[in-house]
Amino acid sequence: TGALSLAMAWGAEVPGGGPPPPATAPSELAAAAPEQDFGTVAQGEPVVRAFTIRNRGPRPHAIERVDLSAAGMTARFARAVEPSQESTVTLRWDTSAISGDVAAEAVVRFTDPATAPITLVLKGRVRGPVEILPYPAVFFSVFKGESAERRVRIVNNDEGALAISRIEPRGRHFAADVEPVEAGRVYELSVKVPSSVPPGRYMEAVVLHTNHPKRPQLEVA
Repeated sequence: TGALSLAMAWGAEVPGGGPPPPATAPSELAAAAPEQDFGTVAQGEPVVRAFTIRNRGPRPHAIERVDLSAAGMTARFARAVEPSQESTVTLRWDTSAISGDVAAEAVVRFTDPATAPITLVLKGRVRGPVEILPYPAVFFSVFKGESAERRVRIVNNDEGALAISRIEPRGRHFAADVEPVEAGRVYELSVKVPSSVPPGRYMEAVVLHTNHPKRPQLEVA
């Protein structure tokens, strides 16, 4: 195995194989900026970004389709990419159903099967009306007889004040408490696993009941 690896590293021929394949020529088509970061937007605000496809070759190309990796995305484009010209693929992303740090791909495929597809990346942060930071979950790994505590913050991004009316534990192996950091705006949830919990693997949750019209219940796993 070592001799085979050494021979391959030097590009030599090895028994049962052949010479390395020739290097492929660079594609005539390329995206000017294949990845775009749209920054931070409020949930529900549409994101629209235009990507430029450049044809550096002497022949025209045609876009067959654009495959999208996320729900709520649409693509608009001109099919022809003329020689030595540019074409635009415009992506629109409806953010109504997403939140947090998000990323999605749009794969531009061409009618000529020999033409490699181009992958466009759209990423950013969608700020929901109420966020649980850094994640809507806490994780524990402790030994028998030990206790541990984790904290997350509930941040209200809407204009109206947020009130948490009660805590509903969905499990018996933790204790939870919530305290205001900034009344109506920011709360801190603490979750503690007591030392008396028997060994085992548990997947539980705590639900916070609020007065928010869109997020009446906030679940932390």
